[in-house]
Amino acid sequence: MKDKVFLDTNVFIYTQSSIEARKRSISLRILGQQECYVSTQILNEVSNVMTKKLKMRTDEVVDLIE
Repeated sequence: MKDKVFLDTNVFIYTQSSIEARKRSISLRILGQQECYVSTQILNEVSNVMTKKLKMRTDEVVDLIE
């Protein structure tokens, strides 16, 4: 039986990291290989961090979340 993987905000944030290459690689691998679960709260936190702290455009964030 496979374990369910529930994602935290940081998994999404690390996918956009240019500084944390190892964490970025791991995050991308997790998202690509696992059946993952995420809550609406996590998606809201991700969009907030990406737009406020990472200064990403809203349309970029929407594309990533979708």
